[in-house]
Amino acid sequence: MGLEGGWNTVLQFTFLLALLGVSLIIKSNIPFFKRHLVPTALFGGLLGLLLGPEILGVIPFDTDMLEDMVYHFMAIGFIAMALKKRRRKSTENITNTGFAIVNTYIWQAALGLGITLVLFYTVMPSLFPNFGLLLPLSFAQGPGQAFSTGQSFEMLEPASKALENGGNIGLTMATFGFLWAIIGGLPYMHFLRKKYKKDKPSVASSNETTSATSPDVQEHTGRVPITLYLDDLTIQAILIGACYLLTYLLLIGLEAILGAQSTLMKLFWGFQFLFGTLIAMGVRYLFNQLYKKNLIRVDYADNYLLQRISSTAFDIMIVASVCAVSISVLSQYLVPVLILSTVGGLFTMIYSALMAKWIYKEEKMEHAIGLYGMWTGTVVTAMALLKEVDPEGKTSVPESLVLGSGFGAIIGIPLMMVLSIPVSAWVDDKPWLYIVTFAIFAVYSAVCLLGIRLSKKAHTKRQKKQNV
Repeated sequence: MGLEGGWNTVLQFTFLLALLGVSLIIKSNIPFFKRHLVPTALFGGLLGLLLGPEILGVIPFDTDMLEDMVYHFMAIGFIAMALKKRRRKSTENITNTGFAIVNTYIWQAALGLGITLVLFYTVMPSLFPNFGLLLPLSFAQGPGQAFSTGQSFEMLEPASKALENGGNIGLTMATFGFLWAIIGGLPYMHFLRKKYKKDKPSVASSNETTSATSPDVQEHTGRVPITLYLDDLTIQAILIGACYLLTYLLLIGLEAILGAQSTLMKLFWGFQFLFGTLIAMGVRYLFNQLYKKNLIRVDYADNYLLQRISSTAFDIMIVASVCAVSISVLSQYLVPVLILSTVGGLFTMIYSALMAKWIYKEEKMEHAIGLYGMWTGTVVTAMALLKEVDPEGKTSVPESLVLGSGFGAIIGIPLMMVLSIPVSAWVDDKPWLYIVTFAIFAVYSAVCLLGIRLSKKAHTKRQKKQNV
């Protein structure tokens, strides 16, 4: 039967799972790798890149199929997160972290776009001028978003204005972000320990806790009645599938209105995860209202299972993204990738230290390390770095990062639409739109910084009233 009957798809998927399994065994049993900070999914991806067709040729990866997995598993992960029931909790740290996260997107985008525009108008006239927009998407948001946006750059019309291999370039940039998170994170931690005069804490127990990546990971919020004869996990799959189907139908509807070849529509397909997240948030809100009015007796969306699905989707997305990196594409764009990733990594080090010092009253060092890990990789890399300075999970940093990300996702949604402006500047030959883009970045950043300042003042006033 060969690779007929869908076997190629199954094999690509099982290759990824096998890499995760082998990486888990290696990191669990070999002391050198056990002590190393590289998350298992990233380790598996690097192992797959080594064994892939462009280096050793042991595993026959299908790059197009891997890229499709990155694209869809990212959306599944975000939809699962958005369906979770959130505690009604608003603290100073969570709010300020959300504003800081969005502000990071803005500054990394402005920095990246500024660098590539300078290169384009000086020494690299053949460079895609919006190349730098991949910096915040690959560093602060991860490989899924970087790939989706890069892929949308591939589909621009006319073809002479498109970014060749844009999706793979996004994955390459994200891999460099992971490397900055891990390799750059070690000297960064050493520097912060000296600055804050903190010794390295004693090594924690080898028993890992999954609650570090989400404050409510252990909470089961729903129980499906046994009379329905459906497993709880099946119900979660139904909810996620329904949200993703609605996402597809919405995009098809928008395409009918805007036209398949419009620049904005191409970006919309790249941001399918954002539409899926919004739809899932709407479904979550609908469930909350129906539950309050006793129109449904069971909250079918189960926090624990949704977190597990989300984590699994992101693990597969990470290993697939690194395995899909093309060495030939990297060599073609090596200079701009090195410039962007180096400047972006150094900037994020300085920025995360300054923001942590300003925002947080306690655990400044721990927050700086966690923010740096998240703003160069994902929450997974943030937790890997944080474990070195907080092995027993005693700080409030995980809660700040995870819940702050949720708040940041809401206030950062309009920012995603701004990406269409510099794209139009290039496609429609309207360079003045770049000035408009930077002006919007400046206003958006000012709003975020003002939000942090007002939040800090409001918190101070509440504390004074409580002390009276």
